[in-house]
Amino acid sequence: IIEDMSDDNAATFRQLSDYKVTKQRACPKLNAASSVMYVGSSTTGVKKRIEQHLGIKSSKDTYALHLSHWFKGETKITIKIYDESLENEVLQIIEDALSHELKPAFGKQGGNNK
Repeated sequence: IIEDMSDDNAATFRQLSDYKVTKQRACPKLNAASSVMYVGSSTTGVKKRIEQHLGIKSSKDTYALHLSHWFKGETKITIKIYDESLENEVLQIIEDALSHELKPAFGKQGGNNK
């Protein structure tokens, strides 16, 4: 979970919206302004996925926030760890439930195979 710690979530939403138009990098779907910027999961490498969202060592073709390229504010990152034996489908249900509850500003709901 990546949160915007600023007092102006609408400005943050506009900033990514404006950056997305430049098509410099693959950016996530725009939803609506929220203090929660993104909800996601990873089964292959949390460190790499966070680096992609932060804009560190990230490919321009990877869908991520790429924060270092447009965002100047502070973020809070919350990592929830689940048992590695948890099936991917169950992890996706948890991610979808969190996304539904937290209503992140950016990112699609559902797995990559949908």
